[in-house]
Amino acid sequence: MKKINLVGLILVIIGVICGAYCQYEYVPKVNAGLNNPDIFTPGEWLSYHQMRSTLGMIALFSGGVGLILGIFGIAKKIKMGWLTIILGIISVLFGLAQATHMFS
Repeated sequence: MKKINLVGLILVIIGVICGAYCQYEYVPKVNAGLNNPDIFTPGEWLSYHQMRSTLGMIALFSGGVGLILGIFGIAKKIKMGWLTIILGIISVLFGLAQATHMFS
């Protein structure tokens, strides 16, 4: 069961890294392109928007799967499960904010 929790932890770390990178790299560019359309061509803006959605989906799904695997770890009294769950929640929130426009 510890191996399953380790896989979940690796997934949520990937999700948090993707979500943080997207938040600090792509979200400001997409918002700047919306406020000032002269910055990017329409093709460039669409490319940034699609990458923001893709990285957000990666964060959302890897965080969700890692969150479920962390719950299995807690059920078996593995302390690493709590870290997996906390990072999974952060990853899911990054994904919800970027990919689904829930907080827009």
